[in-house]
Amino acid sequence: MIWPGPDPAPEPVRGLRGFGLRVAAMLLDLALLAGLEFLALTVAAFVWLLACAPAGAVPTDVAAWVNWRVGDMLDALFMMLGGVYFVGCTARWGQTAGKKLLGLRVVRADGGPDGGGQAFFREALGRLAAGFLVGLGYLWAAWDAGGQGWHDKLAGTVVARAR
Repeated sequence: MIWPGPDPAPEPVRGLRGFGLRVAAMLLDLALLAGLEFLALTVAAFVWLLACAPAGAVPTDVAAWVNWRVGDMLDALFMMLGGVYFVGCTARWGQTAGKKLLGLRVVRADGGPDGGGQAFFREALGRLAAGFLVGLGYLWAAWDAGGQGWHDKLAGTVVARAR
């Protein structure tokens, strides 16, 4: 019996040079998260009104109360959920909903799939570094020869066309 040799090493992948597609994917993801937050705020305001209306305790400026109390709590919650969304989707599928709609995927620079630890490093820590100097790390992908932003360079990943 002849044993097959080891799997050939994946070929290095060049990052996507279409910076506009990456921006569009991020805007789609942010719109999705903002829509979910708006829905949650609307439901919270409705529930609060139902709870207070029978008691006659409805203030004249409901929006200010919701924004001050519930809004701050939901903002913190949605910041955490946004982080979980980006890290989780990238670790599990190599793409968020925005990237999937536009046919993009995050892969390792050597061509392999992005792993969970690598996704956390890219999406959580790398994005902090990329956004540190007024977003220069994100803009870097527009003129970088490999199409990588700072978060990609730090994690050893690229954004490529999904196959």
